[in-house]
Amino acid sequence: MSKNKTLNFLEQNQRFRNQEVSDMIPQYNETFDFIVISAGTAGAAIAARLSEISEVKILLIEAGFHESFFMDIPTIAPILSLDSNINWNTKLGLPTNTVLV
Repeated sequence: MSKNKTLNFLEQNQRFRNQEVSDMIPQYNETFDFIVISAGTAGAAIAARLSEISEVKILLIEAGFHESFFMDIPTIAPILSLDSNINWNTKLGLPTNTVLV
């Protein structure tokens, strides 16, 4: 990637991260017909399908901050995993009553 293209990419990323999306922030006492927790694959799909019904109001909740363009580049994933804002280092283990066979 040339230097100009790289700088352009970085500038676009910064503009994207700084933009305010006020119409997407719920207001106090606002009501919703459906609240979908987690914008992962399933949550986003459910929210998208529900949004096809124009009469309903949907709130899709996802933890974290605005997405970076860098998150779309697989080779940068190891570097992003060092950022505690992105990788919360949640450790999952087997329940104590689990029997391995």
